[in-house]
Amino acid sequence: MIDTMSRSNVRELLEETSDPCVTIFMPTHQKGLETLQGPIRLRNLLRKAGDELRARGLGAADAESLLSAVSDLASDHSFWQHQSDGLAIFASSGRTRFYRLPVPFPELVIVAERFHLKPVLPLLISGGQFYVLALSQNRVRLFQGTQAGMSEQVLEGIPESLHESIGAIPGSAQLQFHTASAGGRGRQKPVVHGQGASVASEANLRRFFSQIDQEICNVLMDEQAPLILAAVEYLVPIYRDVSHYTLLLDEFIHGNPDHTAAGELHAQAWPVVRAHIQALEEQAWDNFRKLAGTPRSSNILSDVVPAARQGRVGALFVPLGVQCWGVWDERRHRVNVHAEQMPGDEDLLNLAAVSVYSSGGTVFAVDPGRLVQSQPVAAIYRY
Repeated sequence: MIDTMSRSNVRELLEETSDPCVTIFMPTHQKGLETLQGPIRLRNLLRKAGDELRARGLGAADAESLLSAVSDLASDHSFWQHQSDGLAIFASSGRTRFYRLPVPFPELVIVAERFHLKPVLPLLISGGQFYVLALSQNRVRLFQGTQAGMSEQVLEGIPESLHESIGAIPGSAQLQFHTASAGGRGRQKPVVHGQGASVASEANLRRFFSQIDQEICNVLMDEQAPLILAAVEYLVPIYRDVSHYTLLLDEFIHGNPDHTAAGELHAQAWPVVRAHIQALEEQAWDNFRKLAGTPRSSNILSDVVPAARQGRVGALFVPLGVQCWGVWDERRHRVNVHAEQMPGDEDLLNLAAVSVYSSGGTVFAVDPGRLVQSQPVAAIYRY
């Protein structure tokens, strides 16, 4: 059971084409009598998955074997007592993976040649996932968040405090800080003064923060998620100056976070992340409108899917809760779009979205009303 999804998880699932692949999404409950609904709901979805497998020509014994790990889960009472808001299941003949995620997924069963990943993309794209680094000289915590909430992540290989990193700093209790312009980078440079102040004082902080930044970059190296600092003001420009994480946001949460609970940090962080999401999305829409009618953009699904598979799409807009069925011919590099789902079809919007995401592009999962109904996709090409 995994509680987070990363770009590498998506890439691994996307690359698996062990026909058939079974994808199941369902809402779950964290407490109360509602937790009893989980096993019943899953058994109903399993019946539907079994019917679809047999409709694709799989024998009853083979279908039962493919779904056996999922069937075992339905009988695991302790499992249903430790849930998030949604459950995503990916089953194939080679392996079954379960993800306990903070999204109340609508019920969905899809059996196809590859896994259906579009419902989890809002967690990973459009700013649906972010991180908060609660930082002080005495304590370091990293939180992973979504709109629904945050949970603390394990940081390994870093000192827990400045004292542990380089030992006590003589006279540090009497140090004072103010900020001054750092020149062309548009950031504030910390200036240390007061009794006991020395170049080593700032150097020690920078060394401590560099150790933290290295671990943060290792943990988040496969992510495109914003990172927000929570720290007292004088520490922020020092950390920014040593940080190599490209999505460290300019806004930060003011004050010493040592005793601030995850819920309070989330309440302060989410408005910042939401504004960041909206700004990125509007900027992308502006770019799409400017490029309309040129070879650098398209809203034709049969053109966008091949470009996505080639890694040519830099930004993609797909509608939430909408499927476009058809067949992707990898050898001929073209799609056949069908008005209704037919045997052997897959959701072409899902294929385009996960292809763009796994190749490092940006995917925006948007309200269907923002897209032209006859062509429910919009793409900006890298070239």
